[in-house]
Amino acid sequence: MRHALFVLVLGACAPHDAAASTASTGDLAGASFVGPPTGGQSREGCEGCGQPGEFEFRTDGTVEVIFPGSDIIDMGTWTRNGDAVTVHVDRGGDLELDLAGSMLTLHGDGYDFVMTRQ
Repeated sequence: MRHALFVLVLGACAPHDAAASTASTGDLAGASFVGPPTGGQSREGCEGCGQPGEFEFRTDGTVEVIFPGSDIIDMGTWTRNGDAVTVHVDRGGDLELDLAGSMLTLHGDGYDFVMTRQ
């Protein structure tokens, strides 16, 4: 009678550490970033004056955007690739942002708008 011997060799694999992965890249879902005070004052005809601006990243992949000095809430969706974040605003185009620790930077036409995680 013939006997067959099968040998299975498993390579050593390091376990995936989800906590370390999240800590190194930071998780945006559920995070909110607010800009610095603008120094403006809200008044009739300019209700958003003084608004520091805010990006609120929701866990469902949507984002609520209020631009500095505005009282209009824009909605959109967001994607992330490493530290690069793209926000597609429903009533506009795409916004490119960079994440660095607790700071989120929106690069505009000749300016950078820096927000801090709340």
